[in-house]
Amino acid sequence: MPRPVAARPLPNNARPTARRLPMALDWLVVALAVALFVGVAAYQWRLPGLYNDEAYDVVPAMQLVLGQPVELNRGVGLHLFGRDFPLMISDYQGVSSMYVVLPLFALFGPGVGAVRAMTIGFGVIAVILVYGLGRRLFGRPAGVVAALLLASNPSFVFWSRVGVYVVSQVVPLALGAALAFLAWRRGGRAGWLLLAGLLAGIGLSTKILFIWFILAAASAGVAVWLVEWIWPIDAAGRGRRRRPLRAKLNERPAFGGRDLLAGFGGLLLGAAPLIAYNLASAGTFKVIRANLGQTEKGVDNSAVLTNLLGRFAAFKTVLEGSYFWFFGDINANRLALPFFLASAVGLLALVCLVPGYRRYRAATVFTLVLILAILVQSAFTLSGLEETHLLLLLPFPLLICGAFVALAGDWLLGMVNGLRHRPLARAAIAALPALALTIPIVAGNLLVNVHYHQLLAQTGGKSSFSDRIYELARFLDTPKLDGYDYTRPIALDWGMKYGVQLLTAGRVDPQEIYGQGRPLPPDYRATLDRLFADPDNVYLAHRADGDNPPAAYPDRTRVFLEHAEARGKSVVPVKIIYEPGGVPLFYLYTVRDR
Repeated sequence: MPRPVAARPLPNNARPTARRLPMALDWLVVALAVALFVGVAAYQWRLPGLYNDEAYDVVPAMQLVLGQPVELNRGVGLHLFGRDFPLMISDYQGVSSMYVVLPLFALFGPGVGAVRAMTIGFGVIAVILVYGLGRRLFGRPAGVVAALLLASNPSFVFWSRVGVYVVSQVVPLALGAALAFLAWRRGGRAGWLLLAGLLAGIGLSTKILFIWFILAAASAGVAVWLVEWIWPIDAAGRGRRRRPLRAKLNERPAFGGRDLLAGFGGLLLGAAPLIAYNLASAGTFKVIRANLGQTEKGVDNSAVLTNLLGRFAAFKTVLEGSYFWFFGDINANRLALPFFLASAVGLLALVCLVPGYRRYRAATVFTLVLILAILVQSAFTLSGLEETHLLLLLPFPLLICGAFVALAGDWLLGMVNGLRHRPLARAAIAALPALALTIPIVAGNLLVNVHYHQLLAQTGGKSSFSDRIYELARFLDTPKLDGYDYTRPIALDWGMKYGVQLLTAGRVDPQEIYGQGRPLPPDYRATLDRLFADPDNVYLAHRADGDNPPAAYPDRTRVFLEHAEARGKSVVPVKIIYEPGGVPLFYLYTVRDR
């Protein structure tokens, strides 16, 4: 007969085998996971090239450090000590990256190194926090496995590397808020709820889509409440008689008035920049209203089913790391999605069928509903249905995987007799599912990471992520004797201004004239006529045709060329910067009379 699984709850959700292993072993493995993550994420750290959105968020920090005028979105900011301090970078993206990188810029000077060191640092914090959350929810081994899976995941590694682009700090903010909430649930101290609310508010101010996590966590809490009412259990995991719904509703609420005040106060404090910005400009509300039905990027928010199916495909992309076309090719760990699906089913089976594991039922329901709720919400957007938006939920599927292999190992140990006095053999049996399932996934992740690094070494990044942005910035920042004004080139397209600004410490300041939105600005041709009057102007454009053209608004360059022809002007390239393979990427033009 197999040894029966213990039914009584264990302190701190620890598994029996894990309690006999030193805690230092956990931290050793987590330290190795962090070292693995930093090694892979920081290798060739200048590649791919600095992306426009990375620079966009941190240029105000450069301007503050160098004493330059600060560009304020909608002119809204705090005016202190004769300086302007932004409240929001855009209508739906906050300033946390800007203010965190500020001391790094002050110490080391503005540049790509400080920006990417900051976001890799966010990734380190996330790896440590996912261990802590896994340990609190499912026990120490689950936390260790989740940390290893997150540290090696290609999406997490490379999105942490270019983390400002995807606002990667929302990951540690979500994990930190969840841990603080669990600490409040365990100890009842309102200060923990204040911290949870503060982190959630900062997340909301950092990027408006953090509301997905807040609403998903609330939905998951309701789901746990319903499960506990429909299928109540005692401390040993045995089923109890269901109470009437009225009696359940009449229970004393988990939140007292002091708790609600602390949580809501923390949320308001963290979200203060977002609130103040909208009190001054209503910018976020204007964007929401303008994009509620159909967004500027062409997404129809009423096509719920189509969008949702696309989000499940995006979820697969995030898990397997197959997003990075701009490295030169796509690779993927095809085991990642089947591993998660098998883990979700297996974990549900364990916590439902084995009484001793029902103490993990609430954590399992909460995490799975959280994942599903974020996916459902992500089908509605203010911009595009980007895979990058799902970075927010990436740690939670990996927590499910960690929980399953940990509990499966403990269940397997419970099926074996005669090893009471052989602790090493017991530990080996308990670790067998983790080793058999986790090692192939981590190894597959590492192979994908190596493949991407090999591609980056060959290509330097493609299109808008090309490392040729460094060459462009150097060329514009190098003094020349031809009389043209290279310090204020006229940008005919999105994606060049902020990278050049940061890489030249503001010495080169491209002037954007393309206008936001798909329609051609009504005054675009009149603006060109005014600019054509100054023969010293230099015009900066992307390649507008071919495979994966980097031009966001290719029609602007075409109109520029056509309008110059119509006005009897000659458009003369003074510099063309090529990608590997001889494909043009950047053009610098002058306009002359014929």
